Amino acid sequence: MKLVLKSAVLVMLAISITQAGQMIVRVQAKDYWQLYDHIPFKGTSIDIAGVVPGESYDLVLDRADLPVVEACGLEMDVIVSDLEKVREKAWAEGQYHSYDQLVTIMRNLAVTYPSICVLDSFGTTYEGRWVIGLKISDNPTIDEDEPELLWIGLHHSREWAAAEVPRYIADTLITNYATNSTFQDFIDNHELWIFPVINPDGYTYDYPNQRNWRKDRQPFGGII
Repeated sequence: MKLVLKSAVLVMLAISITQAGQMIVRVQAKDYWQLYDHIPFKGTSIDIAGVVPGESYDLVLDRADLPVVEACGLEMDVIVSDLEKVREKAWAEGQYHSYDQLVTIMRNLAVTYPSICVLDSFGTTYEGRWVIGLKISDNPTIDEDEPELLWIGLHHSREWAAAEVPRYIADTLITNYATNSTFQDFIDNHELWIFPVINPDGYTYDYPNQRNWRKDRQPFGGII
């Protein structure tokens, strides 16, 4: 499980955090308090990108702030020395979809396959964008007494790949329903909700400008 968590962190960073001159380092720290006690985050570019609980933290930072981490007194290793190169490779392997494109994909699936999916929404965001998704079932307009599953993606706006996973799940289930008996049985006996982008304001702010933004865009205490 730790290996999976570490790999997932690196994959998400490789395809979503794209500031030039940035890198990833892994610091051995058992909890937040130990980490914050040794590393002065304030006034630096250093941000937490991932964690293996009780063991280590992956930090993303500008190369200029590497000496800060090296001098912190905790064991550390450079995991990715140049995020820009990783980003370029990821972009060469496939373009990610914008929020508007993902909404269009959801709408097209609902129009093309109305017997097994309908558009659904959690409502609008602070900036007025709809949190759009799909309900998938053999009777999608009826609330049936069936097991329910929910997939949501892109909580953190800089993790672009997190939207593509639920989008892929929705597309695969829906487009293969007519020819795949396993998918048929799954959809016929469940109610599924899939929302690729749960944070459309933050995603629209970050994509494709690569601002390394993590949160939504709603002010709190007068600041964002």
